[in-house]
Amino acid sequence: MNYSVNIEVIYKELPFAERFAAAKHDGFDYVEIWDWDSKNIDELIELCRKYDLEISCMGGDGPISLCDPAHEAEYLAYITKSLEIAQKVGCKLLAVHSNELLPEPQQYAADLFEQYSDAEKTMAMYRTLCKVAPMAEAVGVTLCLEALNVETDHLGNFLKYTKDSAEIIRRISEILTNAEVTACSDVFTEGGKKVAAQYGLNFYENGEDLIAAPEILSFVGTGNETAAQMGGEAAVEAAKAAGWTEIKAIMIDGVQGDSTAEARKNGYKAGIESAGGEFLENEIQYANAVADQAVTCMEAIMQNHPEGIAIIVSSNDDMAIAAARTAAGDPAYANTIFCGFDGIQSACEAILAGDETMSVAQEAYDMGYKAVEAAVKAVNGETLDAFIDSGCSIVDSSNAQERMDTLSSYLN
Repeated sequence: MNYSVNIEVIYKELPFAERFAAAKHDGFDYVEIWDWDSKNIDELIELCRKYDLEISCMGGDGPISLCDPAHEAEYLAYITKSLEIAQKVGCKLLAVHSNELLPEPQQYAADLFEQYSDAEKTMAMYRTLCKVAPMAEAVGVTLCLEALNVETDHLGNFLKYTKDSAEIIRRISEILTNAEVTACSDVFTEGGKKVAAQYGLNFYENGEDLIAAPEILSFVGTGNETAAQMGGEAAVEAAKAAGWTEIKAIMIDGVQGDSTAEARKNGYKAGIESAGGEFLENEIQYANAVADQAVTCMEAIMQNHPEGIAIIVSSNDDMAIAAARTAAGDPAYANTIFCGFDGIQSACEAILAGDETMSVAQEAYDMGYKAVEAAVKAVNGETLDAFIDSGCSIVDSSNAQERMDTLSSYLN
């Protein structure tokens, strides 16, 4: 377990720069700070480096109030800068609040915004955070919407109950992950039904029904389980070459229960075990196929296995890259094999930069080619196989540049 201390409220008897040494001396691994704009950022980075500390959390909104609908643009501009600073100092958590707070010792809300109703203030927070959340996710930073007590300090702060913070976060999560997709899906579905009815065609609302439809003559694509098995085997061989004698593997997976993720999991398991490794199925981490959650998953793996793990496999490249970058600097994971899936251009770049070990590459060009080839055969009366495998390959440091050049040539 790692420990963090807020050096804005602890060690106040010491000058700010001396609090880092005190925190390290007392066994802390992380320090929390409030505002960043009163700090010398380069000095902050150097103090953390000198005392082997990391910044666990810092304030993200400073002199602007999230609940003020009149200053949304200014808030967005400030928190954009906060995200840049967070990246620079390596901080993964930004605390945001409903109101600007006065400096100590009072720390009251700077403005009560009595001209607005509670509903207006809540909606201002909601609208702004819906815009900020994707910005934070894109750079691997988590926003912490912090409710504050108003009984002894922070008088006048609008957001005072944790349950209200949780409800706002839940609503934002729903709108960002579901509502837009659902709305678009509903529009396309209804439009598709009308077009199908107009021309006397069948309309299928989901992929499973479509694949089983009598009109479908063949499926052209990647055999996910076979491809992942190839990746698992290659990862074990790479782990052996890296000097691992106890070859254990943990998967950072996508969405639990998703058919593609399940196929890739089964393939990785089969490949790793057939090559002599051990697939720790009970320790699978689910990251919903996004990089920022993969960071959290990797942190959990590192905490559970301080001795290191030979192989981390993921069901896409973004998660593998995020996991590898999270483990960078930990000697126990210096030789860990990080294997992703897709073989996209960013994966090739990451492999060449040392941020990913290998990737199971899908052959998108061949998918398109073989699909058209199959359609021509069908038109000419030929019988097609039910499944046409477009193939896969392993990309590592030996061929990543070649693959990147190939992908570029397709676009050109």
